[in-house]
Amino acid sequence: MGFDDDFGSAPPGGVAPPAPHTHVEADITDLAHNVGAVLEADYTAKGDVLVASAASTPAALAIGTNGQVLTADSGETTGAKWAVPIGYPLNFGGIALVGDVSKFWEYEGETNAATDGTLDQRTEATIPKTSVLTKLSWNSELGDSTTVVKIIKNTIVVATITWTGASGIATGISVAFTEGTDKIAIEFDSGTAPGQASLTPYFEAA
Repeated sequence: MGFDDDFGSAPPGGVAPPAPHTHVEADITDLAHNVGAVLEADYTAKGDVLVASAASTPAALAIGTNGQVLTADSGETTGAKWAVPIGYPLNFGGIALVGDVSKFWEYEGETNAATDGTLDQRTEATIPKTSVLTKLSWNSELGDSTTVVKIIKNTIVVATITWTGASGIATGISVAFTEGTDKIAIEFDSGTAPGQASLTPYFEAA
C-alpha cells in the first residue's frame, strides 16, 4: 500500500488544490498626532520640573541653586519658583540669638531709661553665620502699648521697628550680616518700653 506525497498534484480521482497564496486583512486606524502629550524633549536639562502658566500650557522650570526649595509665587508666570527657605530663628550649632529684652538693654541706673530711650550701654551679639535679618517677633506683657525699637549693626542704626500689641512679627526687614564680624543690638527708641518682653530676630541664609 503506497502513499502519494505530491500534494501539488491531483490525487487519483480528485481535484487539484489551488495554487499556494497568502491573504491577510487588517483594520488600521490612522490616529491623529496628540499635540498635548508630554514628551521627553520637554525636559531640556537636568533637574527640570514641568509647571504651567495656565491650563494645558506646561513648560520646563530650570532647577534652582543648592539649598533652594520649590515654592508657590503668584507673581511668577508659572506660579512657582525656586527660592531660599522661609526665615528661621537664628540658631546655628546651638547658638541662638533669642532672649529677654534685658539682654539687649542695660539701663545703668538711668532714671528715665525705660521711657525716653536714653541708654548708657547696649549688649551686642556677634552673628555666628552669614545671613540676612528678615523679621523680628515680640512677645510683651503690656498689651496694646506702642513700642519702637532700633536695630543696630556695628553701632549703626539700620532699621526702626514699631509695634502695637502684646505679640506679633514685624516683616519687610532686610539687613545682611557677615559671620563672625558683624554685631547686632536692639535698643529701645520711643513709646512704652516692654519691661518683660522677649524679642526674636529671624534670619535667612545669605
